[in-house]
Amino acid sequence: MAKPSPDVPAMSASQKVGLTVVLLLVLLGGLAPVAFDLDPYTISSQLRAEPGVSKGSGPLLGTDDLGRDVFSRLAYGARSSVSIGVFVVTVSGALGIFLGLMAGVNGGWIDTVVMQVIDVVMTVPSILLAIVVASLLGSGLATAMAAATTVALPGFVRIVRSVAALEMKKQYIQAARTGGSSTFQILWDEVLPNCWAPIIAQATLGFGDAILNVAALGFLGLGAKPPIAEWGAMLADARPFIESNPHLMVLPGVCLMTTVFGFSLLGDTLQQQLNPKGGSRR
Repeated sequence: MAKPSPDVPAMSASQKVGLTVVLLLVLLGGLAPVAFDLDPYTISSQLRAEPGVSKGSGPLLGTDDLGRDVFSRLAYGARSSVSIGVFVVTVSGALGIFLGLMAGVNGGWIDTVVMQVIDVVMTVPSILLAIVVASLLGSGLATAMAAATTVALPGFVRIVRSVAALEMKKQYIQAARTGGSSTFQILWDEVLPNCWAPIIAQATLGFGDAILNVAALGFLGLGAKPPIAEWGAMLADARPFIESNPHLMVLPGVCLMTTVFGFSLLGDTLQQQLNPKGGSRR
């Protein structure tokens, strides 16, 4: 019987929980709308604010104040959340990698300018910064995503810059220079591969933060606008009915809390495994 490779660590319990939550989110947003033929936008005056299923018929999780199927809107909200997370992590990650590498590899005035700007941005609480950006650009889902991207950017820059600056001091970089490698070749072939582990961990954490920030802006009226199915906007719409129909606020809140918790749990465990102390592959 072949023995498992010792280089592949077993998944921890927290990793399994986080990964399960992430997979459920993807399945809910990707498959539920197709499998159940869901429609989150149809309004029915006869089914307004129904508390849930009764006598084996009716919407699975009830309807909202306009008679729209809550389960349908939660599923499409999951789809929106996945799209939001992918956009924010991709854009902020790409910009953060570029700026972090430029600062860490070149040093000097480039490093000083980039890091001073990042330090100033990081002195502002993330949600306050998102509100300021969204207020300046105008409300809407696209604006909320841009605000969340701005909030996520400093984390990527600081991580990549710190790893790049550390790698540039090592002897194999000097050997590569002596061998005739250009700065771009050193950056691409030697420095960037050592940055991927912390980048992946930061991206996983940033995914949950992006969803939470966009939902917060939606709750404040600076994010998604009706009739878009988005969890933060659903929470805002349900505020007047928190006593008469609490399920309208509880369900999107539980989805949001569970999703952010899952990504945070997965991100923390990945950070511990992929970014050990002294973390360099060389």
